[in-house]
Amino acid sequence: MCGWCHDWWPLDRDTLVAMLRVVDPRPFPVSRQWAAEVLGVRSKTITEWVRRGHVKVYSDEQVNLMDVLVRVGER
Repeated sequence: MCGWCHDWWPLDRDTLVAMLRVVDPRPFPVSRQWAAEVLGVRSKTITEWVRRGHVKVYSDEQVNLMDVLVRVGER
């Protein structure tokens, strides 16, 4: 639930990308598999972005959702 408008927001790709336009993006660790499923990209694609240094990966293997969203937006 949104703390500002007190409504439920769907966690789909279009909503997440739209949120980037209105908020100050901060690191947001999520599982690679979750990001792939929600954003409609292959997990291997995210792994390649990590390898190339475009997406930050954390010690627990989670990835920064904001970095993934930027890459998806560039496709």
